[in-house]
Amino acid sequence: MYKPLSFTASALLFSAFSYAGDSEDLRALLSGVQTYQADFVQRVTDERGNLIQESTGEISLLRPQKLFWHVETPEENTLIADGKTIWLIDPFVEQATAIDQSASVESNPMVLITSERDEDWKQFTVSKSEVGYLIESNSQQAQISALEISFEGKKMDGIVLHDRTGQISKVSFNKIEQNIDFAPSRFVFTLPDGFTLDDQR
Repeated sequence: MYKPLSFTASALLFSAFSYAGDSEDLRALLSGVQTYQADFVQRVTDERGNLIQESTGEISLLRPQKLFWHVETPEENTLIADGKTIWLIDPFVEQATAIDQSASVESNPMVLITSERDEDWKQFTVSKSEVGYLIESNSQQAQISALEISFEGKKMDGIVLHDRTGQISKVSFNKIEQNIDFAPSRFVFTLPDGFTLDDQR
């Protein structure tokens, strides 16, 4: 939790060192997870707590820099981060959008979970929470203001995304498997026949 501005300089200095230590602790915890796979349930609520949407899907992670996020219901869509590009695939409109991954961490801190790049982590402040870690953006322009990661032991069992509009996206993971072998081909995207490409790189 942040200290009030009225605290002494020494208290602020101690706080800064605490955050730096929290960041290193989280990075060390995540670095022990070379692969991760789980099903998820995602609930999105507005600033008043009203449920906007509930979705289900699956997630796969491969360090470094690779993320597969597939929403199955209510409408299928997929995000693939292959280390260089983030691909957003919408089969309903048969379109894929390509975004430069290194430039998108600020707007999508989920990618931070697989990142080993110091320049990515420097965009955020990390502090411990009751259930895990709170990752807050250092930019006032970032759409996602904070990302919470919860753990059960050394297993990531949930995340919460807070955006600037007050929406909260809570994701619970189940059927979790860590450090198992799986095909890296799920992080490779090839534009399907009939799809259009919106290349924003």
